[in-house]
Amino acid sequence: MYTPKAFACEDLEALHGLMEAYPFAILITSDGAVSHIPLLLLPTEDGEPGTLFGHVARPNPQAESLRTLSYATAVFSGPHGYISPCWYETALAVPTWNYAAVHVHGSVRIIEGDDFLARLGQLLDRYEPEGWQERMPADYLRKQLPGIVGFELTIERLEGKLKLSQNKPQADILGAIAGLEAEGNTELVTLMREANAA
Repeated sequence: MYTPKAFACEDLEALHGLMEAYPFAILITSDGAVSHIPLLLLPTEDGEPGTLFGHVARPNPQAESLRTLSYATAVFSGPHGYISPCWYETALAVPTWNYAAVHVHGSVRIIEGDDFLARLGQLLDRYEPEGWQERMPADYLRKQLPGIVGFELTIERLEGKLKLSQNKPQADILGAIAGLEAEGNTELVTLMREANAA
């Protein structure tokens, strides 16, 4: 990912935060296969980047890619929005797009059986209300496993890009924030305020 120095983010906590807040990612295997799927971040206690868990439908051709290839990339997209030069104090400027993105690269392995069931439980814990086990008991979930292929992606490299007007004068940043606020893009405004607080 092309990332000018002003927009680079290497803060693991910030990158993990984006991945958890915007978990619907694009999974790309080295054969060019692409899927849009939710990915569950499994951080480690020792400051390592962690692991991602996900699954695809068994008929999805990428299921075979995950079985036969050893490497994949996941792309997480955070808040984004058009930035009009009309919002700037600078007289001459061009439009741009502000956004947050995380690219995750790493090795993949298929998980099956009880390990897969346990990971599905963690995924459901993340999104379902308490008591979901009554509606989806383990025996029921186990019967669904043949229809899906589970995998883990061990994070080996993280690339973070926060393009949030850090390269602009303060007056232009404030103008862009005001413009986004008027449009209701509060998530991007929050990130811009954090990135430009210093």
